[in-house]
This record gives sequence, structure tokens and C-alpha cells, in this order.
Amino acid sequence: MSLEQIEKSIIRGEYVDALTQIETLYNEKRIGKEDTIQCNILKGRIYLILFPYTEAIKFGEKAFEESQEINNKQLMFDSLMIMQKAYFYAGKYEKRKEIRKLATDILDSFEEKDSEEFLRRKAILLPTREDNFNSSISNILESIAISESIDDPILKADSYSALGSRYLWAGNLSEALKYAQKSINLYEKSNYHFGLRVSTALKGIIYLHKGELTFAEEYIQKSYSLYKMANENPFFEACILMDLGLIYWLKRELQTSLQYYQKSIACCEQSQVISTRHYPWALLRMNVVLIEMGRITEAKKSLELIKQIALNTNEYVFKKIYALGKAMILKTSLDEANAKEAITLLEKLVDDKINFLELTSLSVFHLCDSYLKEIGRTNDLNFFEKLRYRVSLVNEKAERQESYILLVYSLLIQSKLELTELNISKGQILLEEAQKIAEEKGITNLAKVISNEHDVLLNQINKWEEMTKHIPNLEERLEFTHIEDILNKLIKSNISYIQLKDENEYPYFFLIVNRDGSVLFSENFRDSSLDEVILDGILAQINELILSETLSENEIKRLKSQNYTIAVSFLESFFLIYVFVGQSYTALQKIRCFMDQFNSFINNNDIRLIKEEVNNHLTLQERLMISKNIEEVFLN
Repeated sequence: MSLEQIEKSIIRGEYVDALTQIETLYNEKRIGKEDTIQCNILKGRIYLILFPYTEAIKFGEKAFEESQEINNKQLMFDSLMIMQKAYFYAGKYEKRKEIRKLATDILDSFEEKDSEEFLRRKAILLPTREDNFNSSISNILESIAISESIDDPILKADSYSALGSRYLWAGNLSEALKYAQKSINLYEKSNYHFGLRVSTALKGIIYLHKGELTFAEEYIQKSYSLYKMANENPFFEACILMDLGLIYWLKRELQTSLQYYQKSIACCEQSQVISTRHYPWALLRMNVVLIEMGRITEAKKSLELIKQIALNTNEYVFKKIYALGKAMILKTSLDEANAKEAITLLEKLVDDKINFLELTSLSVFHLCDSYLKEIGRTNDLNFFEKLRYRVSLVNEKAERQESYILLVYSLLIQSKLELTELNISKGQILLEEAQKIAEEKGITNLAKVISNEHDVLLNQINKWEEMTKHIPNLEERLEFTHIEDILNKLIKSNISYIQLKDENEYPYFFLIVNRDGSVLFSENFRDSSLDEVILDGILAQINELILSETLSENEIKRLKSQNYTIAVSFLESFFLIYVFVGQSYTALQKIRCFMDQFNSFINNNDIRLIKEEVNNHLTLQERLMISKNIEEVFLN
């Protein structure tokens, strides 16, 4: 029996066998002081996974004391890293900071800072630092570089998983998914059971935020199966059940969602670790379901539990969870005093400098909704100014903290407010910005929802322009934006998860136009030609946009002419124009795809007219090549 064999058992998820092997080593009395300390560290690692955390802390403290006695800094550091993780799981966040600070000081005191032992421990410590977003990413990337240099695949996978989590909570879901998958690949190769379960769950949560609930449920259920295989800590089960509760909430299966939340809460109570943020958060999520189901009395009972946890632990985040839960219940009352108290609580939450993605988002939505209700009740325009002010603050905070999902939400709300002020152009620009960010960060379904909102605006553009001539009152303008409907969706089911119907897109024609408005190439996707009046109207709008010089490189603008939507993009010295009928999202993806391959296509085929803007005509062969390329993109 050896420490290496015990390590392998832990990696495979054979925790009971590993504990048995440690006891065998103890009983044989053939191990020295350092190996005894190492066994206690290994026990601490096992109890971090199995439960209870008090056992992990006990063995970590014992190993730390014994390693101090022999002045072994490496073992002192290893002991502290067990303890800091145990305190994190147990919800003792301030204690965790103290332990991590001590571990940092010990690591800084290492004499040989080029040694593999120092570098490995530095790579373990770096991802645990709670810095700002950019520093955090930089720390984790440094950890990955170190793990590569010392050829430690599990440590590298741990860092990839940490990087995926960091990008997830920033809302950069494309990057989050990429690193979650990289960690899964390495964990699978290393046969590391615990890491594989954690990263599989992470991948499910990323898909959940992307709005892809089928994939989210698939990966979270897979993580649940891995959990059951090794019979791990019931608290981990509570976290998985809570995520399943959210999935069914978003699928609008309220009773099933409630059952999962109830099971999650029971697991938290069974594990007797109710001081972590997961427990009050599960209670809050359950209350969201109970409130929609009209079961307010039950919601008030669980709010009291959150209150007791906040009072007993004095943790700042728990107080925020309680404040949001209380505001949500106060909002269900028709009493004016309750409405005002809810607004006060929500304003404090929204103005808080510390940002928690889901908690802050829900606070923003509820506050905006409260302001709208007060406008309707009192017709007090001050509430509209408050609404604009709070949303602008959220926008600034989301940009500063690089919280992209929250930023997209705030831009969407801001666009509605600009429309209410009859700033139509500004409203469109904000929608374009929101969609662009959502697409870049992989928040796919939300990007589609915003694109549809933009389509609705384009279809109503004449009505909006008519309003500027005889300005209706504020309430009428707010009603026309459907902002209340948007906020209700954000509050109830989160707009990212709206199930959109795939609508057909009907291509009509495609143009390549130079800077002076001359048509270099046209492709008609229909056998019949367009009515000349309609065509003249479309070309007039295109020329107006070209002359305005407001279209930036690689940007796509959409216009409306009767039933036709016009997507115009500017690429180097040419305008690419796609005219179609139907929803815009897929059409914009196609024109983006065409833009990405356009330069290489004309260069590879030496199409001089477009490449060099020479004053001659395209040959028949060149026209056929361009037509074929366009049809491959827009008709397939």
C-alpha cells in the first residue's frame, strides 16, 4: 500500500477504499511523520467530497499543526488549501479569506521559487484569488501555463474549470463553454471522477444560461448520475436538484420545479450545512415559484428561514437574498406602504457595488416593474426619471464588471425607454448593440429574442414616426413599447428561455454596390421581378443609408420597406445588400457568413472588378461564380 495508490483511488472516485487504505497504512505503522501528515491531508480531501466538512477541517487543522512542528512549508500549504476549500463549502467566507491569506504568505516564503513544488502550489492558489474580472482571468491563465510547464493534466483541468466558471458568471458563454469542455476532456483522460462531475454540471449550467434547456438538462442529469455512482456529499446533490428546479421553472412546469426545490432544500438540511449561499438561494428560487402559483403563505414561511440564516451567519450576500425575497412578497400586496417598502429594498439592491448575476438581474427587473406600476397608479413622472436613472446605473455597472448577460438585459430595457422618449434611432442602436453582445458571448436564444424585438420595431416604425408629430401621454407610449410585457417575462421565466417559433425567411434579391451607389452585381432569388415602385423605394432607402455614412465597417443595418426587410453591410469599399421577407435573425447570420468569406472568395477567384474597383464589367464566368457562392449561402 502506498500514498500513490491512495491518490489513484481518490481520482477514480473510490473514496471508501481510499479511507480503508489510509487506515491500513496507519495500522502497519511503517510510515514516517511526513507520510502521516500526508495521509491526514488525503483524508481532508476525501471528506471535502464525502462530507462532513467539519471532518475535512479537522484533518486539515491536524495536518497543519503537525507540519508546523517539523517546519515543512509544503505540507503546511497543502493543509491550508484543504481548509480554505472546506470553509468555502461550509459558507464561512471570511474564515476562508483568512486561511487563503495565510497560505499565500507561506507560499511567498518558499526559497526555491523555480522548483516544481513551488510552481505546482502557486498554480493551485492562483484560481482561488477573488480579484476583479481581468485579474482573475490573468491569474487562472497563469495557473494553466504553470500546469502545462510541469505536465500536470488534472491541475490544468482544474484551472480550465475555474476559467469556465469565471466566464460563465461574466456572461461570456462561448468562452465558458469552451473551457468547460476542455476541462471535461482532461478529466476523462485522467479518469478523475470528482472533477468530471463538477465540469459536467458546469457545462449544463452554461447551456442553461444560453437558453438551451434540452442540453442543460442532459448535462446536469449526467452530473447527477456521476454523483450517485460515488455516493458523494448530499450537499452536492442539493446543488444539482436546485439546478433541475430552475430548468423546470424555465420550462414552465411549476409543480415539477417546486418538487425539485423542495428536495434540494431537504438535502441541504440533511447535510446540516445550511450556512452556504445555496440554501437560502434555493429557498428564494422556490419562493419565485410559490408566488407565481399564488401560495403566498408558504412563501412567507420560507422567507422567515432565509431571515434566520441571514441573522445567524451575518453574511452580506444572505442579507441581499433576504431583501430580494422580502421585496418580491411585498410586491404581491396591493397596499401602498408595502409597494414603497419594496421599492426602497430593491433600490438598495440595484445600487449595491457588488454584483451577483442572477440576484442583481432579478432585483433590476422587479424594480423596473415596481416603477411602472407606480407610474400607472400615480401618473408621477418622477418615477419614469428614476426608472431611466437606475437602468443607466445598471448598464454602467454591468459594463465595468464585464457582466454581459446583465448588460444585454439593461440595453434591452434602455431601448424601450428611448422609444418611450420617441428617440427611435437611439432605440434601434441599443437593440443592435444588445444583439451583437449576445451573439459574441454565445447567449444564443437571447440574441434571437432581441432580433425579434428589433423586427417588431421596424414593422411599427411608421407608427412611431407618426407619434413624434402628436406626442401621446407617457402611459400610452409605455404601453406601445410593451415594456411591461418584457419585464413580466424577465421576472417570470427569464426572457432568454422564450421558446421562439422558427419562421420562414423568403429571399428576394442580393446586391453588391460600390461607394457611389452603382450596382456592380445583382442576384434575383425569385423568377418574377419586383414591382418597379417597390424596387425604387428599396433602392432609395439603401442610397439614403449609403449617403448618410453612418454604416461602420463590418456592421449590419436593417431597414424596412413595406413588407420587405433590407440588411445592409459595409465591407471595405462595398455594400452588401440582402432583401428578404420574414424574421431577420437567420438572414443576418447568412449575411454575416457571406461577409466572413467574401474577401477570400474574390481574391481566390481573382474577380478584379470587386477586388480593385476597376471600371469594367464582370465577365459571365465571374457572374456565375458569384451567383453560385451567394446561392450556397442564402438558399441552403
